[in-house]
Amino acid sequence: MGLVARPLSQRGWTDLPVVGMSVGGNVCEDKEYEGADNGAGISITLLYVPGSTVMPFRVPDDMNESWRPDDWTAAGLRPDGFTPIKLTPPYTPKDDAVIFLFGHPESPIFTKKVLEGLDFAFARAKKVGAVAGTALENHEASIFMLPKIAGANLNVEESACFDTGVVGLAISGNIAVDAVVAQGSRPIGPNFEVMETDMNGTVITRLRDISTGSMTEGAPTTLFDMAGFAGMIDQKDVQSAVNYIGLGVSVTPLEEDIDKHQYIVRPITELQKDGPIFLPDPVRVGQVVRYHVRDNENAEAELSSLRARWKLERASRALDGMFPAGCLVFSDQARGKRLFGSAGVEAQGFAKDFPGTPLGGAFVDGAIGQLPNFGGDRNLEPLFKDGTGTPKRVGVVFDQIDRGSYLHGPLLSHPLPPFPSSILPRPP
Repeated sequence: MGLVARPLSQRGWTDLPVVGMSVGGNVCEDKEYEGADNGAGISITLLYVPGSTVMPFRVPDDMNESWRPDDWTAAGLRPDGFTPIKLTPPYTPKDDAVIFLFGHPESPIFTKKVLEGLDFAFARAKKVGAVAGTALENHEASIFMLPKIAGANLNVEESACFDTGVVGLAISGNIAVDAVVAQGSRPIGPNFEVMETDMNGTVITRLRDISTGSMTEGAPTTLFDMAGFAGMIDQKDVQSAVNYIGLGVSVTPLEEDIDKHQYIVRPITELQKDGPIFLPDPVRVGQVVRYHVRDNENAEAELSSLRARWKLERASRALDGMFPAGCLVFSDQARGKRLFGSAGVEAQGFAKDFPGTPLGGAFVDGAIGQLPNFGGDRNLEPLFKDGTGTPKRVGVVFDQIDRGSYLHGPLLSHPLPPFPSSILPRPP
């Protein structure tokens, strides 16, 4: 913190709040610096927001569902600070508040509880942020927050750095933020209903097929095996699942059309042949889930589609005199060179579509934000290619207006256990 704060203090910026986290690499301009391969470094993003209320905050571990406005005020979030500041039009209630927040990877359940509390207490504000990452396995993740540089004891590490809780920065007033999550995964196979769980919902032991009408029940990996054998999962998709497979939890469970569901994709941390699957976050009995795979081609196509949407919005807002001040990219550590095979794909794509717009960000252990909202316009939805290479609009098709913020875990590669080669052909 001293390395960050002293240069700012030397410039007289002693009233600045400083909020941040450790990361697994930095994103800046049109370059990406991933992990330890590019050496150590610090990335600083400065935000100048005249005419706005700025509130740094820290949510301690004793936060619970009974928090009242006084509790949020004690944490640093004043409810009166979210009063709209009317400057030049056009501003809508959705455009006048944003909460940047950073969580610790050791407490994802707590981070989600904080998100739910913020959605309830400050429903109008947009929430965006990340979970702290690390560059090396022996590094310890950390989040930090200084309400202001003036008067801080920068020689005492514990005064600003924390290994639990959530920190953040809320801004209300003259600001508009378009925050959206690109999951980079596409669904395969049928939808299933969770019938039985263990370990507080983090282990799924039994599913039921609800997409085909067969109502078949069984262990998760057994049902995946059966779907591949029956041709409900294309063989190319089955092969992709060897490299990466995740589980999408539907946020539109009442939707009858399987291709109109919208999912929050969770990484699978472990799976057993003819047995259960293990997740980092709990699910409930009765929830609708579907397997997902991810590949570099579809992930890049999704990003291109989202940038095309942002370009249209930029052109529309430019007519009202509103121009983007900058962009923050939080990419999970399984993306970047690991996913695309080369560095800079995400940063260079943004620099190409939005030349001259400042870009900052980092590789992190999970992203915080809303799923895309396309307003029902199918021309703006991402196109995903199925196992045959046929473009399909699946997975992200519904309006996501006011449906809440989500914590998206790192979508790491978790290969499937060995299956018969006739069902799961292994790549050479």
